[in-house]
Amino acid sequence: MTRNKQEAFTLMEIMIAMVVLGILATLAIPGVMRMREKIRVNQTKAVMASLETAINDYREDIGHFPTQQEGGLEALVVRPRGPAAQKWDGPYLKGKTELPQDAWGNDYELNLGAAIKNKAKHKYYEIISYGPAGPEDEKDIMFTGE
Repeated sequence: MTRNKQEAFTLMEIMIAMVVLGILATLAIPGVMRMREKIRVNQTKAVMASLETAINDYREDIGHFPTQQEGGLEALVVRPRGPAAQKWDGPYLKGKTELPQDAWGNDYELNLGAAIKNKAKHKYYEIISYGPAGPEDEKDIMFTGE
């Protein structure tokens, strides 16, 4: 009589494979997380570059950067309040009807000259993303233009 012999992994072989997979995961996950964060920063910088273009287009039409009284960055996609409404030729963010958020779901902030240290009023601006931790953290992403 012949006996059918089934081949299978032993418990020891399965445990060794799981330990090896665990070690590989421990090594790989931090690298993947760093890469994801780098991608988010790059996405945010790309959006900031398009905001820069939109702000400069707005300035060409209106004669100044969008002020808080005109709605700030919102004036790039929605007709501003006040006298600027007559010259407005937007939306300045092509194909957008609302402002984008940064890669972490936060709104961008626009500061004009007087709010920036040692800068002439309305000659310079800053676009700020507070990054993953929000305003409490000092790892902000800033873009300064003139």
